Amino acid sequence: VIQAHIIGMFLPSFFTGHLIQRVGVLPVIAAGGLIEACCAIVNLSGVGFGNFLIANMLVGVGWNFAYVGGSTLLTTTYTSSERAKVQASHDFTVYAATATAAALSGILAAKAGWFVIHVAGLPLMAIITGAAVWLLLHERRTAPAPAE
Repeated sequence: VIQAHIIGMFLPSFFTGHLIQRVGVLPVIAAGGLIEACCAIVNLSGVGFGNFLIANMLVGVGWNFAYVGGSTLLTTTYTSSERAKVQASHDFTVYAATATAAALSGILAAKAGWFVIHVAGLPLMAIITGAAVWLLLHERRTAPAPAE
């Protein structure tokens, strides 16, 4: 299961950049959020080996799409003189949040339970997906019309 998760996290990196170039960064981020939501749904449907295998693969692929997409989107928001500070802030925030989540996951699982953890994740994935879709629609509305 852990091997499947690692493959899900890193194997898509060979094509995520190409996918972003083909369909755009925001659809890839939205897809990542939807895939992560599917992971929660799979986990809520049972606790068998198959559930863990599929859910861990999904969470890996969803993470890849959201992380690579978000990192790509970030590169469009700063000037070259701000690059080092922005990348450092981004990396610190991501890794601090990851470390905090990892440190608290056992406590959260023990106190809240399996069901609550996955149900609580669904609104977060809805926010990520909704924000990406909103930005995409906003981009399309504000894009200049093609010259005829």
